[in-house]
Amino acid sequence: MHSIIMQGRRCALAHMQEEYLTLHTAYMNDPEVNRFIRSRPPFSIEQQREWLWERARAGDRVYAVLALDHTGTGEQFTFVGVMDFHNTDWEHHTAHSASVIGDKRYWRKGIAREARLMQLKIGFDELHFHWIFSETVRANVRSQRLFESTGYELFTVLPQARSVEGTLQDELRYRVSRALWLPHWERYCGGAET
Repeated sequence: MHSIIMQGRRCALAHMQEEYLTLHTAYMNDPEVNRFIRSRPPFSIEQQREWLWERARAGDRVYAVLALDHTGTGEQFTFVGVMDFHNTDWEHHTAHSASVIGDKRYWRKGIAREARLMQLKIGFDELHFHWIFSETVRANVRSQRLFESTGYELFTVLPQARSVEGTLQDELRYRVSRALWLPHWERYCGGAET
């Protein structure tokens, strides 16, 4: 049973549960999905279970992304990925964010953007973060577009800081505040961006 936290038009965020780990592990081992992530495969379900438990012990937040499919019998949710807050600094009200939409059938459908906007709403309005940080590499243009379409700003570049497929890539570091995110959220809520 899904434990929904917030629902949008295309997807919902839910508490990450062990029942999703089989699918999560499978897509994390897909080279097209894991190309730009820091951790390297192969991944086992035991490793992913330990990752989830470690995140819970650290006080991090891991959210399941559930795609919303409308059927003749109502709404159905499909687990498609994860969003998280990690390296949380409660004293300074900051956190790092990461995401992966692993089910490729749901790529390019606006799900990652909607899920990120909802994740940031939780981060700013419920967890009261002042800044949320995220990183990607220069070759990951989709990730850069996702950040910029949800309010993040590029604030530093680390030249040739991360290896991707044997090539050193610049690491791009982004940050977002509530003030930067809010106009994007308001446009989304107003239906201007579907």
